Amino acid sequence: MTVFLESLKRSHPADQIFVLHEDILEDDLAVIKKYYREVKFIPVKRSLNYTKPQELIPAKLTFYAQYLKKFEENEIVCIIDVDTLVYKNISELIKKDFDLIYTWKNERIYLNTGVLIVRNSERVRKFFEYWNNKTRDIIDNDQRLAEAIERMGAADQQSLADLLSDLDYLKGGKIRYEFGELKFLGYDCKWLNQTNSVPVSSGSYIFHYKAGWKSILLEEGEYTSKRPKSTSIQMKELWEDLFNDANENMAKRFVLDACEQHGQSFKYEDLDYREKGIINSEMLAVLAVTKQMNIELIIESGRYSGQSTKVLAEFYKGTDVRIISIEHNRGEIAKQAEKDLAGYKNLELLYGDSNVVVPRLFKTNQARRTAVLIDGPKGEAALKLMLSTLSHPNVLVGFVHDLPKPYRRTTGIWRDLVSNYFDRVFFTDDFEYVDQYSFLDKNIWAEDGLEWGPYHKNYAKTGSYGPTLGIILPTSRDRFRAGFFNRSRLVIYLNTRFPRLMKKMSQGFNFHY
Repeated sequence: MTVFLESLKRSHPADQIFVLHEDILEDDLAVIKKYYREVKFIPVKRSLNYTKPQELIPAKLTFYAQYLKKFEENEIVCIIDVDTLVYKNISELIKKDFDLIYTWKNERIYLNTGVLIVRNSERVRKFFEYWNNKTRDIIDNDQRLAEAIERMGAADQQSLADLLSDLDYLKGGKIRYEFGELKFLGYDCKWLNQTNSVPVSSGSYIFHYKAGWKSILLEEGEYTSKRPKSTSIQMKELWEDLFNDANENMAKRFVLDACEQHGQSFKYEDLDYREKGIINSEMLAVLAVTKQMNIELIIESGRYSGQSTKVLAEFYKGTDVRIISIEHNRGEIAKQAEKDLAGYKNLELLYGDSNVVVPRLFKTNQARRTAVLIDGPKGEAALKLMLSTLSHPNVLVGFVHDLPKPYRRTTGIWRDLVSNYFDRVFFTDDFEYVDQYSFLDKNIWAEDGLEWGPYHKNYAKTGSYGPTLGIILPTSRDRFRAGFFNRSRLVIYLNTRFPRLMKKMSQGFNFHY
């Protein structure tokens, strides 16, 4: 859906957008709504218990007839599946006289109902009800349903073909029903509903990414005989471009809004900053996002002196939010942190390898809305740990620390991997974020020179304002990858997906699998 919305934001910025939805996860929807504020999301509840997938179709037609009542008479409404991408503004194509525009193609299944355009009227709404009833008649008869799927791919496409049988479907025309006369106009799918894999330069206004695309786009699948790379690569790259832009913008908007809403609750002036801790502006993002998402459990990996641990415990003191902090070794610094953190009832301190401890915590906290903050281990191990956590559906957000941008010719290996690997990521060195919240760190930076400070570390320049926190708001594709790579070797995927980056990494880093 994000690609669909982003394409409309670009191609039809002035038009109203309504999304009828039923099975979007509430947490995903909350992130989407923050960015696409102009879109009206309308939840839909089915009133029947369906036994056949095709039974969803008449429900869809019923919803269309119902919600068309909300629009003005003669208002033009485009009814479109969300697995589409609207590449160009379609206004110039709908200036003709019509009541309903459908799309056709010179193939065995010659109609596709993924794109419909109507001029709203009582007659059109009656037509949808009539069409719905004809579709229901087909679905209720197993033999007719099987024949409809074989002939036209779906019951609604078969019933529409029946209703238009008196027309030359290539041209359209007028049909009189008992509720009035309607003028139909047919458009070739190659213009308004491109269901095949073609170059983007083909001139299509709307690309329809039907079922065969799911594996390619969302599940790291290979191209197929029906979707060969030679004709599909441009459509894939267009989809990825919109998908990446949409998720980057959504992540930024969500984090900025969360910080604006909850920033006043962060009493940074009272904090005693400790060496190697997460700086205040970065901790604000952790606190605000977890608060915004109603997180119930925060798992911290890498405690060191307990700087960020204390910020978390203090912020959520007196609430039902639990913080579990894991440190690898119980050395002198860790023992001092224990003393400093004693007394927080909402805090539990553990020791051990996070790769072992965290899975155990998931088993005993399956129902809790969870966030994971990784400040140790670093690099490759941090990426693998984050992958293992995101395979759990109750982990709603992940934070990875120490992901600065490269400076000039230096490398930002792990930043690049996190940025490329996860879909919806925000980094706290974002210029707008730094501009708004760098004041939180004024009591941290050293006063005697630039041993470390904004864009400096150990007297050397860095590419980022601070150590930098990466915030991952996982998409369904992130979760698929996480689950897949828990059962396979990460390096195989990385070498395939990012060969140049991995070659650069191999020159300065060792991988152990």
